[in-house]
Amino acid sequence: MLTTKEHATVKDRDVDSRLGSVNSLMAKTLRANGLGLTQNEVDDWLGVSHNSYSRWEIGIRRFPEEQSKKLEDLVGTRDQWADAMMESAMRSVREQANVHQSGKWVGYPLAPVELRTYATDEAFWVAHPEFQGIPAGVHRSAAALAWSRLRAAGVSSVIVDATSTEV
Repeated sequence: MLTTKEHATVKDRDVDSRLGSVNSLMAKTLRANGLGLTQNEVDDWLGVSHNSYSRWEIGIRRFPEEQSKKLEDLVGTRDQWADAMMESAMRSVREQANVHQSGKWVGYPLAPVELRTYATDEAFWVAHPEFQGIPAGVHRSAAALAWSRLRAAGVSSVIVDATSTEV
């Protein structure tokens, strides 16, 4: 039978273990689903070894508070970019809705709204040097989030490569 002190120690370890699991689950969910990034992209961005990040994500080691905060900030960046894409798309919708054609006011965009993003990190960093080091996948994730929100609002949109020369 455990003493009260031993029981408290076991209980603390259990809580720590569950918190570690929640943190690792949160990290994996944010990385894979929220940001659409690979482990390599995240550990490069965080500046940690692949082994360290992998141990955090699978729950072998507790996810450090500082790294967790950086990952949350990256999600915040993604959300800001998605909001900006939404605002731009809605401006385009309003402009197209005011086009007068053949004596009628057009109520819906004639063409899907383009959400422009980047296929590679290098192309993203050339276009936006202020975001050097942030994986382009975060920007692509923002485009996907904006696309989903626009679709829910009934606005037709398409995600395109900003570096493409196709018209």
